[in-house]
Formats: sequence, structure tokens, C-alpha cells
Amino acid sequence: MCEKVLVRLLQTSCKLVIVSALMTGIWAERAQGQEPPYFVTYSDIMEEPGHLEISYKGIYAAPKNANYFNRATIELEYGLKGWWTTEFYLSGQSTQNDSTIFTGFRWENRFRPLLRDHFINSVLYVEYENLNKADRSFLEITGHQSIADLYLTNTQGRSETERSLELKLILSSHTHG
Repeated sequence: MCEKVLVRLLQTSCKLVIVSALMTGIWAERAQGQEPPYFVTYSDIMEEPGHLEISYKGIYAAPKNANYFNRATIELEYGLKGWWTTEFYLSGQSTQNDSTIFTGFRWENRFRPLLRDHFINSVLYVEYENLNKADRSFLEITGHQSIADLYLTNTQGRSETERSLELKLILSSHTHG
């Protein structure tokens, strides 16, 4: 009996997820936001409290008809509490025949309102960015409109700073182990 109820609940949940995804697709098509619709995946997994994770993300690129560049982003992720993880990114880049500059920083925070795992886990994501146009970190889709961004000199790119605040509600689920 319990098994039948569980199967029925799972079928209903799957239908709800499919309908929600379709509605989101329809609304995204009609929305008049500044960015085109795209899909990015996130996880509800948090850094363990008291642990510091340090990582390096680098790119060495040779765009056609532009100077070679080497960019670096250092990520510091720290688990403050079981429900709160904070990350700090420092970015810079060096362009051949140009200069080496600091391009800015990002500060991300993830808050998990429910401590235990549930069928659907929620995380509130807050990010502040302070980057200039010379940034070549490519950590996300927004901010880089075309290959033309790579033709800017560091002096031109440094003159314009973009600041943004981003809020997201992440919903995730762990299925099949």
C-alpha cells in the first residue's frame, strides 16, 4: 500500500516538474529581460563548516586577430556555517603587447534555509560583481557579448567597470543516489 502511494506521489511530482519546466520556457520566451534565456545548473552542496577550498581557474587563449592573453582567477571558498558558504574570486589578466592588470572581484554567498535534505532542496544564492571590461574570466555567460570584447586594450577595458548584484533561488534534488 505504501509503495503504491509513493509511486503515485512520484508520478505526480514528475508531472509537476515537467509542467513547471514548460511554463518557465513559455514565460522566458515572452520575458523582455536584458539577457537572452539560457540554462545554467547549480547544486545545493555547501562547503563544510570551517573548511577553506582554494582553486585556480586559468585560461591561455589566442583569439584570431587579437593579442594572446593569459587570465587567472583565484577562488577562495569557505564554509562559515552548515547553512552558509561564502566565496571570493580575484581576477586578473595579462595580454601580450599590452599589460598585466587586476580586473576585479566577485563575492558569492549561498544560504541553505533548510538544514536537512528534502525531496527538493533550496539554496538562496547572492552574488556581487565588481569587474572591469578587461576581464577575460569567462566564468559566466553574461558580460561577454561577442569576440569583439577581446579586441579591447587593457587601458580601454579598465576605463569601464561593471557592477552587478545577482539573486537566485536554487532548487535541486538528489535522485538515484
